Amino acid sequence: MEEQALQALSQLLESKFSPLYSKLDQLDSSLSGLRQRLDALEQETGCVHQDTTQIRDQLDILYNWVDEIELRTKALEHTV
Repeated sequence: MEEQALQALSQLLESKFSPLYSKLDQLDSSLSGLRQRLDALEQETGCVHQDTTQIRDQLDILYNWVDEIELRTKALEHTV
């Protein structure tokens, strides 16, 4: 009788916890999807950072050219 009571209790607990296990499985799936999206965003962010760095470097070159042209223009104005 004791084995039957334990088996009945086990079945009862399993049926009561079944919705909880189902919800946990759904949460695991959602979390997995979020991790994949986060990984993709991290890759995109890395690309954006790299592109931004290249643009900043190119802008620095342009600013230096503008400064050089301005200095040469002022020098020419003083000689004329």
